Amino acid sequence: MQDKKPTSFIKRTFTTLAVVAPILFGAAAAMVHIDNPDFSDAGPREPMSAQMVADLGFEQKFSHEPHPFTVRDGTKIFGRKYASKNADTVIIQLHGVLADGFQSNQFAGNIRNATNATVYSIDLRGHGMSGGKPGDLSYTDQYRDDVADIVKHVRTLHPDSKVMVAGHSMGGGILLRYAMMDDAPQVDGYILFAPLLGQDAPTMEQPNSVEKQSGGFMKVHIPRLIALGFLNIFGFDAWNHKPVMFFNLPEEAPLNTYSFNAAASMSPAHYKDGLQAIDKPLFVTIGSHDTTFNSMVYGPVVRNNTDGTFYLTEGASHNGVRHDKKAMEALGKWIKANN
Repeated sequence: MQDKKPTSFIKRTFTTLAVVAPILFGAAAAMVHIDNPDFSDAGPREPMSAQMVADLGFEQKFSHEPHPFTVRDGTKIFGRKYASKNADTVIIQLHGVLADGFQSNQFAGNIRNATNATVYSIDLRGHGMSGGKPGDLSYTDQYRDDVADIVKHVRTLHPDSKVMVAGHSMGGGILLRYAMMDDAPQVDGYILFAPLLGQDAPTMEQPNSVEKQSGGFMKVHIPRLIALGFLNIFGFDAWNHKPVMFFNLPEEAPLNTYSFNAAASMSPAHYKDGLQAIDKPLFVTIGSHDTTFNSMVYGPVVRNNTDGTFYLTEGASHNGVRHDKKAMEALGKWIKANN
């Protein structure tokens, strides 16, 4: 007689799933629709020091010319070109959270001067003067796909030059995801300033929570983030446009939230996968006074997972490292060694 136990087990399994799945989906749906956090409990924040304001980079010190790009869905991505007479190397530069190419003026100009490269400073989709919905994407990794289209276009403009990519904070995280693309247009090097390595990276381990570090400036909708991560495992992405990151800015601010699609596109799910995907020359630096990430563990993380160069910029803050003379000198030496 044929053994009916396997058939019976399969039936029980499917029966259990039929009962449990709607419960799990319902619980996830409820978590997704929990009210957004507010900042009524944040209290007044201390005014920023003159140095903190300067580190944000609003002062426009370097001249440039506009250079927009059109990406695969027809969206216009705004770029600023910082030209160099000796453009053996071209660098495409990405900004961090809530920023844009305007705030990257000094960063881009400093890179150009330190490396003699032509620099294209990009407003990411939904930021600055670029098209797209602020803080949201049509799908996960649209930032990365935009970068791929820009790299391809820049290579046609500079066929005889090396093309490298540079990113600060979130921009660095996007470039790590770019390195993981199977069909990405090849680049000749990666330059990461205080990069967002990933939520599982030891660089995220700070003595205080993100909300305490930000002084009530940022909040994360943890239940929604967890629920959407769970639902996306099963291919359900209808609610991915809901915000999961919130910033204590006026409602009329052009950008004060990031959706799940955008947040999931900012860095690798696993930091080792992003770092180990880089098979080109790599330069990483972070300021010793960075209060966003744990700067003291970056060196071991980079050395244990890449063949790249790490430079700790003494005395620099998270934003200030973009303007630091020592960091730029280290970058210039690295460029010369890899040209």
